[in-house]
Order: sequence, then C-alpha cells, then structure tokens
Amino acid sequence: ALCYDIPYNALQFTVLERVRASVLAVKRVVARRRNAPAPATLEGWDNAFVGGFTGMITSVATEPLDVVRTRLMTQRVLASAAQRAEHSVAYRGWLDCLTTIVREEGVRALFKGTLARLAMVSLGSATWYAIYAAGCGHLRAMKATRRLHAAASRRLAHAPALYAAR
Repeated sequence: ALCYDIPYNALQFTVLERVRASVLAVKRVVARRRNAPAPATLEGWDNAFVGGFTGMITSVATEPLDVVRTRLMTQRVLASAAQRAEHSVAYRGWLDCLTTIVREEGVRALFKGTLARLAMVSLGSATWYAIYAAGCGHLRAMKATRRLHAAASRRLAHAPALYAAR
C-alpha cells in the first residue's frame, strides 16, 4: 500500500498547489479585465474545481501503480487450483507484476478501471479540498478576530490609566 500511497500523496499535493495557483492567476486576470478587485484567495466552487481536477490528474498518473497493487493483492485468488495447492503466486513482486502485465496484456492494461476511479476520486477530492479550504479560511478568520480582540483588550487595559492621569 505504501508503494501506491506515498507517490499518490506526493503527486497530489504538488499538483494541488500548481492547479490552485493557476486557477487563482486566471481569476485575477479576469478580475483585472473587468476592472474588479483581484481575489486574494479562492472561494467555494473554485476550491471544489481545484480539488476535483487535482484528483483527476493524480488518478490518471498513478493508475498503473493502482493496477499493479490490485493484481498483487488478489493474485492468490486468481491463481489456478494447481498453483494454490503448491502455495505459489502469479507474481514475484511489483516489478515482475508490472512487466508481466505489459508483456501479456499491453500498456493499456495498466489503465484498466481508470474511468471508474476518475469518477470516484475526482468527487472525493473536490469535496475534500472544498471542505479543507473552507476550514482553513474559517481558522484564519478566527485568528484575525482573536488578534483584534487582543489588541482591543490591551487598549482597554490602558484606558483607565489614561483617564486617571487627566
């Protein structure tokens, strides 16, 4: 699972930052052309788009790893009865699995199930990133509010001394 999860997550966060920066740049260009204020951050549906598009790119790029992982996990089930009796497996490791798939079924076999995975992952990523971005925005707003309250409290704490000095 780590052979799949680590590359997927590394690629996901790299792509996420690129897509987010690109969408934000496009939004700023559009705002400039309309003589509107440029947005500082993305909001709502923009974040859902960024998450969904990131999920799609990452899914397609890591689909061969997913196919190899699935084949390795299910190889005992798919082995013939004679092989099961000997406790042997169809593949000796991930590299053997990859080369066997390409040799026997072709490169296209590494992308079996891509469409179904695209649908599932893009919706999941869109939801995840939209909620994550909204949560980060909420936390930033709370932090800014606390700073304002702290500054106001400091000013109020000094206020009695100012009035007493008069």
